[in-house]
Amino acid sequence: MVITGALNLSDYLLYNLGVEWLRDWTSPIHWVVGLALPAFFVWQYLGRSAAKTNVRSKSIDLRKEGK
Repeated sequence: MVITGALNLSDYLLYNLGVEWLRDWTSPIHWVVGLALPAFFVWQYLGRSAAKTNVRSKSIDLRKEGK
């Protein structure tokens, strides 16, 4: 949510303010955050999938041992 807010703020600063020096430092931030966001979501999704698989395999092992 914070990342999306930062992206929205940089979008506003880029396109609605006419100050050139502000645009010079906002543009790279906007690009980096915008390109990193999909990678972050994929990383988070894969991490959750691995955690679910790990929990499932442990519960199956406990059933086999009769605990």
